[in-house]
Parts: sequence; C-alpha cells; structure tokens
Amino acid sequence: MEMKMSNDEFVTKLQVKTGKAVDQCDIIKKILDKHGIIGRKNKEKIIADFAQEFGLSEKEADNLYNDCMGIILKNIL
Repeated sequence: MEMKMSNDEFVTKLQVKTGKAVDQCDIIKKILDKHGIIGRKNKEKIIADFAQEFGLSEKEADNLYNDCMGIILKNIL
C-alpha cells in the first residue's frame, strides 16, 4: 500500500501532531523510510532510532512511533 500524501504533507501533519520542528520531522520521515513501516522488528528498530536520535525514553519513542503510524494509516485507508 502507498500513502496518499506527499512527504511535505506527512511532515506538516507530523509537525502539528507532535509539536516538533520541521527539521526533526524530516529526520523522523528518514528513519521511517529507512526501515519501512511493516513488521514488529522494524517497529523495534524505528523506536530505537527515535530514542537515540532525539534522546527519548522508550515510552516516548513508542508514542512518537504510534503518532506516525496514526498519520500513515489514516491516509492509507
């Protein structure tokens, strides 16, 4: 399945949802693109990258992952 929005639209929605700056949202998008969004192991890798990149706890990184997936899933369907 493919997202029905452009990268810029995703970054804008992510910025609104998370309150993060555009450059941080670009990094989040790059991490998601690097790992893909499907699969449990990818989820764990993405959460680990979020935690490392932004100095987040595992719970905060998981919440960020869930915010991203909410945006993606809402726009796939």
